[in-house]
Amino acid sequence: MIIDMHTHIFPDKISAAVVEKLSRQADIPAFTDGTLDGLRKSMDAAQIDCSVILPVATNTGQVEKINSSAAALNEKFSGDEIISFGCIHPDFTNYREELSRVKNHGLKGIKIHPVYQDINLDDVKFLRILARAAELDLIVVTHA
Repeated sequence: MIIDMHTHIFPDKISAAVVEKLSRQADIPAFTDGTLDGLRKSMDAAQIDCSVILPVATNTGQVEKINSSAAALNEKFSGDEIISFGCIHPDFTNYREELSRVKNHGLKGIKIHPVYQDINLDDVKFLRILARAAELDLIVVTHA
């Protein structure tokens, strides 16, 4: 089985703009159009059996919506072909409750991204998130 452990998708209506911005910002060309359909086509072409989606919340207002979307996506695919992690932002006030909600929705973990979230990984805001995730046996993936 071949698993791509680091993929991203975005809502269809904003995917083109997001992909263009992120490609320019990172100076890395995108391999898909940023949509679920584009990811699945890429998976087929590369003979990938499973992709793990690692969403990032760049502001606190995105957290709950992204996590709800991730849970719905996992329900749709039942963990066979597409698996989505959740997210958290270090400034999210109710991080403890939101991480519990992530766990209760059956998500296996979260992604954090210190650069895009503009906080150092060793900041107390991330350390408390890591501690809570450990309490809940959630995997934490960070982009470094």
